[in-house]
Amino acid sequence: MEQFSLASFIKICLMDTGSRISELRKKLESQGGYDYYNSFSRSVVAYIEDGNRDRANEILAEPRNDHERSKNTRCFEAFVAKFGTTRSLAAVAEKKSWQPPNANFSINISPLFEIEKAGTRQVFATWALQKPELSQKYGAVACYIMRQAFSGHSLANAGFYFYDLTGGKIYSERQISNSTSRMFASDIRWLSYELTEML
Repeated sequence: MEQFSLASFIKICLMDTGSRISELRKKLESQGGYDYYNSFSRSVVAYIEDGNRDRANEILAEPRNDHERSKNTRCFEAFVAKFGTTRSLAAVAEKKSWQPPNANFSINISPLFEIEKAGTRQVFATWALQKPELSQKYGAVACYIMRQAFSGHSLANAGFYFYDLTGGKIYSERQISNSTSRMFASDIRWLSYELTEML
């Protein structure tokens, strides 16, 4: 069964039909894929655990590619600017692979960090891409997916958020509307059909 990260699923959904098909073919032809933002994620966890930037900076310097180092560092700086001094900041270990109803693929959801606000856990996954630009509608879809995936899980009582590191916007379940589940169902149907045709 094909698997998509939350960000890669949202990325495909944001594209026009031709770009969607091209991106999907590229994914199916690749062997395992490469986590371009791995050093960002690891640097955030290191920053949370150590309480300083030394280890985080070492991790951010690891990629050999200048562009990769620059993008991961920019994402890290955006995270620190927004949440770096939050006292309740904690890394999130829980992950979930979720197969949506009527889908022939699964979505891997890996929230990165959480904070506590007014006695409530706020759990964040992140969007690091500049293109395509994340819209409010698909920020809501990301939160909807997290809510569905973690239903009945230890995170079920948390609030779910999707933080756009490049645009500086935070989307929450408050953005979920009546059309969110319909958009998601439509994307599921399209992607499941295309996967059946391509495989």
